[in-house]
Amino acid sequence: LEDMSRDQLVAHFPWLSPPAVTRVGLLQPQKAGHLSPRKLTAAQLTLATQHSAAYVDDSVASVMRETDDGPFSVFLSGGGCIRAENVLVAAGVYTSVLPLLPEQVVVNLTGAQALLAELSAEDASTLSGMPSMIYEGQSEEECFYLLPPIQYPDGSWLLKIGPSTTFAPPLKTVGDVDAWFRQGHLDLAFEKVALKALHDMFPQITIRSWRALLCVTDSTPTQNAYIDLLSPGWGICSGGNGLAAKSSDEIGHLAAQMMALPSHWGPDPQLPREWFRAVTPGSLLPTPQLETALAKVESCGEVLSSRVVDALKALTDLLAATPKLRAHADGVAQELRAVLAIRWGAAPSVFCCISAKSRGGTAWAPAHPFIVLVSGTLSVIVIVPA
Repeated sequence: LEDMSRDQLVAHFPWLSPPAVTRVGLLQPQKAGHLSPRKLTAAQLTLATQHSAAYVDDSVASVMRETDDGPFSVFLSGGGCIRAENVLVAAGVYTSVLPLLPEQVVVNLTGAQALLAELSAEDASTLSGMPSMIYEGQSEEECFYLLPPIQYPDGSWLLKIGPSTTFAPPLKTVGDVDAWFRQGHLDLAFEKVALKALHDMFPQITIRSWRALLCVTDSTPTQNAYIDLLSPGWGICSGGNGLAAKSSDEIGHLAAQMMALPSHWGPDPQLPREWFRAVTPGSLLPTPQLETALAKVESCGEVLSSRVVDALKALTDLLAATPKLRAHADGVAQELRAVLAIRWGAAPSVFCCISAKSRGGTAWAPAHPFIVLVSGTLSVIVIVPA
């Protein structure tokens, strides 16, 4: 990465007008950029059919299995039915809202939107050296990603700007997902902010028109893709967390190894199977060993067992409901403190840190009742009120 000041950014990219508050720019000149989803999927489909895969141009309505070890019936929306010995469900955001799996998985679906600004061919040429960009503003509403002008199949040149998670409504059912895709227009607040950002950062460029691009993001509470067998022969490969397109070849490779190899996993020790386990509603419940699929109690002292379970369940529920929260230690502490204050009638002290190794609670408060919770690299220390 190359560190650049605001003045250096302007000198390097004369068409760019970074906001006055810009403190630093980071330029990655190699092994960075964007990909075309149309070309990617076409290439993957071509390779699959060249290796004896049969492509059926239809959507799946449901998957059924009469016995635990019997064949599958894959029912198609067009009325057909395919019989199969094994099934890998990789239906993107529809994986968790259609009857495709033997049990429910925990996935958060949110609407995603981007504005496609149409430029003239001349303006697109002016921005021909534009890299893919991420702008981290002073507030969540001022965080965007931008792609350089791309010529779409209809011949138009479109510059794409997408928002942070601020403009991302939750979606719960297949009806919600379908309605979001059919909506056809952007959130007006996002549209206003996005257009202002484009005008401010590219003052020499004229936006001729703009159009909406609506997507759905599926986020897992582990922030890893689900690549798992939910029952013999019935696998899942889903949960891209908004980041999976560039890794889709390897994600598919892991899923293929899971389905085909006798060990049901590949040999690479740097990609352990446990990272990709699917989280189900039942696995969010505390076990007698005081752990869930997302967190565990590392230690505690001088505290009622009911409060230990309360703290574990509260942290698990927070991480399940807001997957990206785990990357923000201060946010976890604030939210967990608020939840436990309601449950206990008094607010505890909560400390969080993100590190490669968790800390012991006795080093924090040796004279007070405490609970230490761990979720991956996130350590949470709860000082229980008297």
